[in-house]
Amino acid sequence: MTCASHLALTCFFLSCTIAVAQQNNRPVVKITTPSSGRTYLLNTLIPYTISVSDKEDGESKYEEINNLEVFLSVRYIQDASQETMARKTASEPDAPGFVLLQKSNCITCHAFNAPLIGPAFTEITRRYPPSKPNEIALAKSVLEGSSGIWGSAVMPSHPDLSPETARQIVAWILQNAGDPKSNYYSGTAGALRLTIPEGVDAGGFFILRASYTDHGIDNRNPLQGDDVVLLHAK
Repeated sequence: MTCASHLALTCFFLSCTIAVAQQNNRPVVKITTPSSGRTYLLNTLIPYTISVSDKEDGESKYEEINNLEVFLSVRYIQDASQETMARKTASEPDAPGFVLLQKSNCITCHAFNAPLIGPAFTEITRRYPPSKPNEIALAKSVLEGSSGIWGSAVMPSHPDLSPETARQIVAWILQNAGDPKSNYYSGTAGALRLTIPEGVDAGGFFILRASYTDHGIDNRNPLQGDDVVLLHAK
């Protein structure tokens, strides 16, 4: 074997070794409280905690995971016979627009159900019902920034986002944030309320799903971890 061939072969095995060493690992997400199967009174404030462990990104217990990238969805299922299907559906990966929202800085200024620096996502959906023109208009505001639409609040521009990314984020917000059967929270700890839409009789159950999408290797090929618990309310 020539020196050149030996060098090429060595480089090949070295690159394979590096590729294996840099393989991304799926994060482990766990809803530590509340525990599955418990029953609570409707509208009771319930503390929740979530742990995240990711080989590449770190551990939430050491504050190595960005709190704003850990999400908890709470969805009311009225039909108690749909428990198996609801668990299966809840374990499916988050929609692309929701994943992009999680990785953006939107949550820095917006919460789902209450005003923060900017309006709550639910408030946005009341003013802008889901439609293609509203998607286009709001995506433009996200990209270019805006002022005077929500009082004195100023929306900064986001030149780092592509038009398609902004559109997917906006589309997800308009289609999902106003759903009266769902609530969303961010962070590894907080408090939630089990609420049902007005005029709907209790008797179903709630699916809680925590999720975290890691940063992959050099922000490539990210993986998502999740955990699901089921709660009843009376």
